[in-house]
Amino acid sequence: MADIWFVWIPKNAGTSIEQTLTAVKRPLISGLLSTWRFDCVEIACIGHTQCTSQSSNWEYLAVCRHPIDRAVSLYHASHLQHAEQGVSTFAEWCESLGEGRLRWDVGPYAHNLLCPQSDYCERIDHLLQFETLADDWAAFARRVGLPPDSSTLQHQKRNPATAGVDWRDIVTPRQVRILAEYYQADFERFGYTLE
Repeated sequence: MADIWFVWIPKNAGTSIEQTLTAVKRPLISGLLSTWRFDCVEIACIGHTQCTSQSSNWEYLAVCRHPIDRAVSLYHASHLQHAEQGVSTFAEWCESLGEGRLRWDVGPYAHNLLCPQSDYCERIDHLLQFETLADDWAAFARRVGLPPDSSTLQHQKRNPATAGVDWRDIVTPRQVRILAEYYQADFERFGYTLE
C-alpha cells in the first residue's frame, strides 16, 4: 500500500479533493487531520499546513496554481480580515503584500497562508496543476489505484467573484510586477510565466 501525503495549499482546490475522497470513502480520521484508506493507497492531509519535515516513507501530492490567479483568489478569500487592517482594495492588498505588511493567519495554522506555494513542500512526487486539474486528478487516481468513482473531481467552493475571470483582465501591470516578485519562487519552481 502506498502512503500519500496531500499537501493542502490554500486556494488550490484542496476542498474539492477532500470532498471527492470523502464522497468515495469516509475518512478514518476527519477534521484538521484527515486520513482515507483505500485498498492500495492511504491518503492523509492536514489542511493548509507546510510540510517542513518530510518522510521517505511517504509520497507527496500537491496542486499548484498560477501564482497571480491564486493571489486574486487569496485576496477574495481574505479581504474581510484585511479590511480590518485598513486594506480594502486589491491594489492596497498587492502593495501591502509586496511590502511584507500583510499576513493571513487563520485558526490553528501557525504560518502566513499568503506565502508562496513552494514554501509548503520541499519534495512533491505527484504534482497536479489547477489549470488542468480535472484531467490531472483522473490520471493520478488511475495511477495510484483509487476506486473508479473517485476519478471525477467534485468542484467545491467556486468563488462567484473570480469564477470565469481571467487574472490578465483585472490585474494591472504594477500589480503583476509586485505579485511576480513576491511569488517569484512559484514561477521558477512550477514553470509559470506572465503570459
